[in-house]
Amino acid sequence: MKLKGVIFISIIIFLILTSFFIIKYSGFTIQNTSSKVTVDEGIIIIYDEFNGTTTAFLFLNDSELESIENMTLENTNYGKIIFNENVNLTQDVVANYLNLNNNVNISFNEIEINTTKLTSLEKPATLYLYGLNFSNPRILRDGEICSSTICQIIDYSGGTLIFNVTNFTVYSAEEIPGVVTPPIGEGGGVTKISNFILDKDLIKVSLKQGETKRETIKITNTGKTVLDITINPEFVGKFMAISEDSFSLKLQESKTINIDIFAKENEIPDAYIGRIIIKGGGITKFINSIIEVIEKTPLFDVSVDIISKEIIAGRQVEANINMANKGDLKKIDILVYYAIKNFQGDILSFKEESIFIEDELSIKRKLRVPSNAPFGAYVFYTRVSHGNISASGTDVFMVNEGISLLNTILILSIIILGILIYLLKRNKKR
Repeated sequence: MKLKGVIFISIIIFLILTSFFIIKYSGFTIQNTSSKVTVDEGIIIIYDEFNGTTTAFLFLNDSELESIENMTLENTNYGKIIFNENVNLTQDVVANYLNLNNNVNISFNEIEINTTKLTSLEKPATLYLYGLNFSNPRILRDGEICSSTICQIIDYSGGTLIFNVTNFTVYSAEEIPGVVTPPIGEGGGVTKISNFILDKDLIKVSLKQGETKRETIKITNTGKTVLDITINPEFVGKFMAISEDSFSLKLQESKTINIDIFAKENEIPDAYIGRIIIKGGGITKFINSIIEVIEKTPLFDVSVDIISKEIIAGRQVEANINMANKGDLKKIDILVYYAIKNFQGDILSFKEESIFIEDELSIKRKLRVPSNAPFGAYVFYTRVSHGNISASGTDVFMVNEGISLLNTILILSIIILGILIYLLKRNKKR
């Protein structure tokens, strides 16, 4: 009886603790922190370029994202931002995503936030610049001396400059004239930093054979040196006519590039997946691209709708596949092929099956994401064909590595609850 009593008390304590965790974390799933992404009722915060004391967005649910106290972004090599007022990140979420990587730059002797995209970060903050080699620095705002009403130096020691700012643009530092700065590396002086930002990270276009559509991309030089930019489409180049594929950008200059996307009259209907590679100043960035080519008079119509847009590596992604037979030939068997693809042209997994269709058909299908799939965007691709006639559809989802703590707790709770019920019944019989 003593042993059973100990078991009984232990189980009750564990169930109480389990209930606490379920209440605390209900509504979102905790993932492995190595992925640096939040899966939180549909909201993903992308911030893998930051480290150190950066706020653990991973552990914040939607309501907590509405008021983040002392929000911090740090790059341990170059600097840090600590916001002095509470931040509501949800006001900048678009389609359940918020990309801090693309809109916050912490590099050598420079901190910048694109507050056009991140209006929630237009707040007073304390900035840290690491690794400086000045004797008597002053703060620059957009390359000009910052007014004392906007910038206030708190401390400068050990190469770290700490200062307050009232709002955001581009901040850096320089030596006050008349003070000699020791040389840095060969040739002396401060290294000029290169960087640029893009106004989008995905282009998805559907067009009929013989049709042309125009997309634009805006590139902005946010660095400290003139950039020579090159643009090169990968895997989808045959569908694109780029207005300029190489040019120079001055400091803080922006350029809008026209991309005419077209399909030839005899182009095979399919979904073509690739990316646009943009390089400048030793930096490479990508715009993922999907070109869906549709027959002029389509006999099939296919659409894909992923049920959950954020998937843990090793789990299954589930999609609703809707098909319509618009041809005269009814009651036919069609071949349905579906796969998980990345934007580098690789197929991670696939299946195909023969299905009977008359007019319209909706099915749900699952594919497992490999457990070693890196964090990033992927495509659920579906192609329907009958003879030499085919049509395709796609949807995009994000893969995140990790284990769901909540699911694990729930499973353990069910197992222990079953053991408890068994012991109670057994004790009652005795």
